[in-house]
Amino acid sequence: MQKSEFVLKESGPASWLDVALTQISRGSVSVFGDFCLDAYWLLDTGAQELSIETGLPVKRVRDQRYTLGGAGNVTANLADLGVQRVQAIGVIGPDLFGKEMLRLLGACGVDVEDSMVVDDQWQTMVYAKPCRGEEEESRIDFGAFNMLQQATVEGADYPGLDEAKQSLAKL
Repeated sequence: MQKSEFVLKESGPASWLDVALTQISRGSVSVFGDFCLDAYWLLDTGAQELSIETGLPVKRVRDQRYTLGGAGNVTANLADLGVQRVQAIGVIGPDLFGKEMLRLLGACGVDVEDSMVVDDQWQTMVYAKPCRGEEEESRIDFGAFNMLQQATVEGADYPGLDEAKQSLAKL
Protein backbone atom coordinates (compact mmCIF):
# COMPACT_ATOMS: atom_id res chain seq x y z
CA MET A 1 0.00 0.00 0.00
CA GLN A 2 1.37 3.42 -0.92
CA LYS A 3 1.78 6.02 1.78
CA SER A 4 -1.09 8.14 0.42
CA GLU A 5 -3.69 5.34 0.49
CA PHE A 6 -5.94 4.76 3.49
CA VAL A 7 -8.38 1.97 4.25
CA LEU A 8 -11.31 2.37 6.60
CA LYS A 9 -13.23 -0.57 8.08
CA GLU A 10 -11.82 -2.97 5.52
CA SER A 11 -14.19 -1.52 2.93
CA GLY A 12 -11.63 -0.41 0.39
CA PRO A 13 -9.76 2.82 -0.26
CA ALA A 14 -11.08 5.76 1.72
CA SER A 15 -11.78 9.12 0.16
CA TRP A 16 -9.83 12.15 1.34
CA LEU A 17 -13.01 13.23 3.15
CA ASP A 18 -13.28 9.95 5.07
CA VAL A 19 -9.68 10.31 6.17
CA ALA A 20 -10.13 13.96 7.17
CA LEU A 21 -13.26 13.20 9.20
CA THR A 22 -11.55 10.40 11.12
CA GLN A 23 -8.70 12.74 12.03
CA ILE A 24 -10.77 15.84 12.79
CA SER A 25 -11.17 15.08 16.49
CA ARG A 26 -7.46 15.77 16.94
CA GLY A 27 -7.65 19.16 15.25
CA SER A 28 -7.43 22.65 16.62
CA VAL A 29 -8.87 25.47 14.50
CA SER A 30 -8.99 29.21 15.06
CA VAL A 31 -11.63 31.09 13.07
CA PHE A 32 -10.95 34.79 12.49
CA GLY A 33 -13.72 36.74 10.82
CA ASP A 34 -16.99 38.60 10.89
CA PHE A 35 -19.10 37.12 13.65
CA CYS A 36 -22.77 37.94 13.32
CA LEU A 37 -26.17 36.79 14.44
CA ASP A 38 -29.14 35.92 12.31
CA ALA A 39 -32.27 37.09 14.14
CA TYR A 40 -35.67 35.73 13.21
CA TRP A 41 -38.54 37.80 14.55
CA LEU A 42 -41.84 36.00 13.99
CA LEU A 43 -44.47 38.71 13.75
CA ASP A 44 -48.04 38.31 14.96
CA THR A 45 -50.37 38.05 11.96
CA GLY A 46 -53.52 38.69 14.04
CA ALA A 47 -55.40 41.90 14.50
CA GLN A 48 -53.29 45.03 14.18
CA GLU A 49 -53.33 48.02 16.40
CA LEU A 50 -52.07 51.52 15.75
CA SER A 51 -49.32 53.11 17.78
CA ILE A 52 -50.60 55.90 20.02
CA GLU A 53 -47.37 57.84 19.47
CA THR A 54 -47.12 57.62 15.66
CA GLY A 55 -50.47 56.40 14.35
CA LEU A 56 -48.58 53.70 12.39
CA PRO A 57 -49.39 49.98 12.55
CA VAL A 58 -47.58 48.17 15.37
CA LYS A 59 -45.50 45.09 14.49
CA ARG A 60 -45.74 42.76 17.47
CA VAL A 61 -43.16 39.98 17.78
CA ARG A 62 -44.76 36.66 18.76
CA ASP A 63 -41.48 34.71 18.92
CA GLN A 64 -37.80 35.35 18.31
CA ARG A 65 -34.80 33.13 17.75
CA TYR A 66 -31.13 33.78 17.13
CA THR A 67 -28.58 31.68 15.28
CA LEU A 68 -24.89 32.11 14.57
CA GLY A 69 -24.09 33.63 11.20
CA GLY A 70 -20.93 34.41 9.27
CA ALA A 71 -17.79 33.22 11.05
CA GLY A 72 -19.96 32.13 13.98
CA ASN A 73 -21.69 29.62 11.73
CA VAL A 74 -18.31 28.31 10.58
CA THR A 75 -17.17 27.76 14.19
CA ALA A 76 -20.43 26.00 15.09
CA ASN A 77 -20.10 23.70 12.07
CA LEU A 78 -16.50 22.84 12.98
CA ALA A 79 -17.55 22.05 16.56
CA ASP A 80 -20.45 19.91 15.27
CA LEU A 81 -18.01 17.99 13.06
CA GLY A 82 -16.05 17.09 16.19
CA VAL A 83 -12.98 19.31 15.93
CA GLN A 84 -11.22 18.99 19.29
CA ARG A 85 -10.73 22.72 19.85
CA VAL A 86 -12.39 25.56 17.97
CA GLN A 87 -11.44 29.12 18.88
CA ALA A 88 -13.42 32.19 17.78
CA ILE A 89 -11.39 35.33 17.09
CA GLY A 90 -13.40 38.45 16.40
CA VAL A 91 -15.01 41.64 17.62
CA ILE A 92 -18.42 42.12 19.19
CA GLY A 93 -20.18 45.03 20.83
CA PRO A 94 -21.09 45.45 24.50
CA ASP A 95 -24.75 45.06 23.54
CA LEU A 96 -27.34 42.35 24.15
CA PHE A 97 -26.54 40.80 20.76
CA GLY A 98 -22.88 40.45 21.74
CA LYS A 99 -23.94 38.65 24.91
CA GLU A 100 -26.19 36.33 22.87
CA MET A 101 -23.31 35.66 20.46
CA LEU A 102 -21.05 34.58 23.33
CA ARG A 103 -23.84 32.42 24.79
CA LEU A 104 -24.45 30.63 21.47
CA LEU A 105 -20.74 30.10 20.82
CA GLY A 106 -20.27 28.74 24.34
CA ALA A 107 -23.24 26.40 23.91
CA CYS A 108 -21.47 24.91 20.87
CA GLY A 109 -18.28 24.38 22.87
CA VAL A 110 -16.38 27.09 20.99
CA ASP A 111 -13.52 28.72 22.91
CA VAL A 112 -14.16 32.47 23.25
CA GLU A 113 -12.04 33.16 26.31
CA ASP A 114 -9.49 35.90 25.61
CA SER A 115 -10.21 35.78 21.88
CA MET A 116 -13.47 37.67 21.35
CA VAL A 117 -12.81 41.38 21.79
CA VAL A 118 -15.60 43.57 23.14
CA ASP A 119 -15.23 47.03 21.59
CA ASP A 120 -17.32 49.87 23.05
CA GLN A 121 -17.44 51.51 19.60
CA TRP A 122 -18.70 48.34 17.88
CA GLN A 123 -22.26 47.21 17.24
CA THR A 124 -22.55 43.44 17.13
CA MET A 125 -23.46 42.54 13.57
CA VAL A 126 -27.04 41.27 13.30
CA TYR A 127 -29.18 40.46 10.29
CA ALA A 128 -32.71 40.72 11.66
CA LYS A 129 -35.39 39.07 9.57
CA PRO A 130 -38.97 39.94 10.49
CA CYS A 131 -41.27 37.17 9.23
CA ARG A 132 -45.05 37.10 8.75
CA GLY A 133 -45.91 33.45 8.48
CA GLU A 134 -43.66 32.01 5.77
CA GLU A 135 -42.93 35.42 4.23
CA GLU A 136 -39.76 37.28 5.18
CA GLU A 137 -40.05 41.05 5.27
CA SER A 138 -37.24 43.55 4.64
CA ARG A 139 -34.14 42.72 6.65
CA ILE A 140 -32.88 45.08 9.36
CA ASP A 141 -29.08 45.21 9.68
CA PHE A 142 -27.16 46.17 12.80
CA GLY A 143 -23.44 46.94 12.69
CA ALA A 144 -23.39 48.01 9.04
CA PHE A 145 -21.38 51.13 9.86
CA ASN A 146 -18.78 49.54 12.14
CA MET A 147 -15.23 50.77 11.74
CA LEU A 148 -12.53 48.70 13.39
CA GLN A 149 -10.52 50.99 15.66
CA GLN A 150 -6.73 50.75 15.48
CA ALA A 151 -6.66 50.68 19.29
CA THR A 152 -8.84 47.54 19.21
CA VAL A 153 -6.40 45.78 16.90
CA GLU A 154 -3.35 46.92 18.85
CA GLY A 155 -4.92 46.16 22.23
CA ALA A 156 -5.98 42.61 21.33
CA ASP A 157 -3.75 40.05 22.98
CA TYR A 158 -4.68 36.44 22.52
CA PRO A 159 -3.04 33.24 21.27
CA GLY A 160 -2.75 33.03 17.51
CA LEU A 161 -3.13 36.76 16.84
CA ASP A 162 0.46 37.28 15.68
CA GLU A 163 0.19 34.26 13.38
CA ALA A 164 -3.12 35.55 12.00
CA LYS A 165 -1.63 39.01 11.38
CA GLN A 166 1.33 37.47 9.54
CA SER A 167 -0.97 35.30 7.43
CA LEU A 168 -3.14 38.29 6.53
CA ALA A 169 -0.07 40.35 5.61
CA LYS A 170 0.89 37.67 3.04
CA LEU A 171 -2.45 37.92 1.22
